[in-house]
Formats: sequence, structure tokens, C-alpha cells
Amino acid sequence: YGMDAARVYSATAVSGMSMQACDIYGRCTTVQPDLAAGPPPAQSARLLLPSAGTVLTTLDPVTLSGHAYDWKGLDLLFVKVNARTAFFKSWRDDETGANWDFTWTPPTEGIYRITPLLAEAEGEVPLQNTAVAAEPGVGDDLPFHSYVPLAMDAATPTRHLSFLPIAHKPVTARDIFTGTAAILYVDLTPPTVALETTLLTQQQALGQQVVELSGPVADATLVYMVEVSIDGGRWDMAGVASGRWRYPWMLDGAADGTQHIVAVRALDVAGHTAEVAADVTLDIVAPAAGAINYGYVTAAGAVVPMQPGDHVVDAVAFVVTWDASPGDTGSTRYLVSFSSRPVPRPDELTTYMTPGRHTEPVASGDTRYAVVRYMDEHGNTRTVEAGPFFVD
Repeated sequence: YGMDAARVYSATAVSGMSMQACDIYGRCTTVQPDLAAGPPPAQSARLLLPSAGTVLTTLDPVTLSGHAYDWKGLDLLFVKVNARTAFFKSWRDDETGANWDFTWTPPTEGIYRITPLLAEAEGEVPLQNTAVAAEPGVGDDLPFHSYVPLAMDAATPTRHLSFLPIAHKPVTARDIFTGTAAILYVDLTPPTVALETTLLTQQQALGQQVVELSGPVADATLVYMVEVSIDGGRWDMAGVASGRWRYPWMLDGAADGTQHIVAVRALDVAGHTAEVAADVTLDIVAPAAGAINYGYVTAAGAVVPMQPGDHVVDAVAFVVTWDASPGDTGSTRYLVSFSSRPVPRPDELTTYMTPGRHTEPVASGDTRYAVVRYMDEHGNTRTVEAGPFFVD
């Protein structure tokens, strides 16, 4: 099989059109197509230069230019910078497509949304005869207009005044079409960034062998990226949200109690960079627990050992003793309680600076839980809980 084809386009709909297809043997088929006008082209209004996403690094005036199209004919164009109208243009002829431009001076650093809007105008109101009187000397045979004098150079007061007609056209915009918005950035200064803590403890732990590095970051316009480097290693991207950066540091076996150099750098949308570095101490391992023993005191003053879940009948007090944390250098504190709840309130804990003994009175019907917390100088805590213990 073989086929030759020709395709013809017409700007307007035509009648009497037919289509014929023939094979290589001269056998032909003719059909009459159903013609239907396609939809009109869509309205369009957009900023072309500077292109969307452009970063301006000065407050110098810049020319904003774009294109507008409306198949019905252009009437009104408004260009808004953020929420304020910065430019207006109107057309009197049946022009469907036109370029537009104006000079805009950024007031300060920031993010600016450029939004062109098209609208149709209606409601032209004729001039009121009583609004403005014609200047003396104007011929009576001229059509009535309003006239205003041109600004006159004060150095040449003897010059004759000229007059310009002004059109009075109150306009109501309707059928407003919002064009394609574009974002421009104005960024003059570098960002600021900081590392919030140089001591990493259990408070910064996110899990086994993972701690969070974090701190504030800010820029007058927009922070583009924050990166972190550990001990001179590769730069890795951190997360940024709500004026803070966060980075999960995978320790990969880094020893507890060691120091590391953490560098943080921030980049804004203009490529300005800020960098800080600090020595960071890693201490996320809580003290190990020593031996702990539980007992109760009888009315006769004897101390009888007990185990979690025991029911005792002649107890006047519960007692717990604990040994020092293995390897303790004297910096460990001990917070101890016999609380009526599994998790005691902070005010129910008694703090001891050395290993020892803790006693609390009890009464018949009491249910108690024993808690011994080993806390190092940086707040890392290991908690040993036991119970319940019952008094019958």
C-alpha cells in the first residue's frame, strides 16, 4: 500500500469541504467532513523579563516586560506587585496581542509576586458641562472639552499657555482574567546561621546512635539550603522549616565522651553564604545502674527483704538501697521515690549525691512503686523501676 497526503489549514471555517482518499490503483473514496469551529485561544498575560525566579541583588530600577493576549481584543491591563497595582495600560483599538513594560524599583529585600490581570472596561460616562469651564479665548465653535494648562517653566513666564484636552472616563472593570504569576527575589545580604548546642546528650537523641544537630537560620529574603559537615567530612543537606535547621547525625560508632568539629553553612537564593563551626561534645550514654535492694520495716524496727509483687502485713515503711553506678567519678546523682503511681511526679523524688538508703512510711492498703534514677552531670538518666508492692 502507498499513500500521498496533503494537509491544508484555514483561519476561518469554510463550507463545501470534502476529503478524498485514493489508493495506488486509482480507487477513491470521498467523504464530507463535519466542520466545527474550535474553541478560541485562551487569554494570556505573563511576565517575560526578568524571568520567573530571577534574583535581584540591588535596589536599582529594573524593567519588567511581558505580553498580553485576548482574542476578543485587549482593553485593560493591571500588573500587581504583591497586593498593590504597580502598572496600568489600556488599549483603544481592536488589538488582540501586545507587549507591555514598565520600570519598577524594589523598595527593599523580599519576595515579590508579579501578577498581570486583564479586564474589560464598561461604563464610560460623558463629561458634565458644569465640571470645568473652557478657558477664555477658546473658539465657541470647538466641541466642548475640558482643558488644563500645561506646566509652565517659571523662567519664561511670558510664554503663551497651551491647553490639552483630557478624557473623563470612569471605568468599571469586569471579566477579570488573572494571568500567570511570577516570583522575583530581591536579596542583598547574607543569611545568618548558628549551632544551638555544643553538648549532645540524651535530650538530642533521636534513637539508637542518632542525635539531632539543630539551630536557628534566617535570611531577609529566603534561605535556599543549609548543609552540615562533621570533622571535615562531606557536606550533607539539613532540613529547614520555620526558621530552624535540623540534621540527624548518624554516629556510626562514635565514642561517647568524644569531641567533634561540626561546621554549618547556609546559602540564600542569591548565593550568599554564612558559615559557623564549633567543637561539639558527645555524651548520650546514661550511667549504668548499680545493685538495688528492696525491703520493708516492721513495727519492731526489723528490715525484711521484699520483691516486686509482694504483699506485706506488718510494714510501717518501705526501704530501698542502691549501690553506686559502675565507673562513677562522683558526678552521678540519684533520684529515688516510693510513689503511689508507676511514674512519680518530680516533687515525689528525693535527690541523693551518694549511694545510700531511702525510706518512706506506708499504711495498710497502700500500693507503691519503687523508682531509682541514675543521672549524670549532663542530665543523661537511667531509670530502674520496680513494683508494685502491697501493704495488706
